[in-house]
Amino acid sequence: MKAAGHDYVEVAKMLLAASACVNLQDHKGQTALLWAAGHGRAEIVQVLFNAGADINLQANDGNTAFTWAA
Repeated sequence: MKAAGHDYVEVAKMLLAASACVNLQDHKGQTALLWAAGHGRAEIVQVLFNAGADINLQANDGNTAFTWAA
């Protein structure tokens, strides 16, 4: 998630290539996609989306990547 929030595109790609779980949620229910969308990281959002990130997953507060991006 830190790679997604800080726009470390190559790190995110390496983690995904090493079979990192693209839809893993933290204790707040946030995913890497939520972090990337919330921080305006369009390239990371695309990488995660292409890797199968679920755009409908909600954080504990009910927000999705779409609501964070808005």
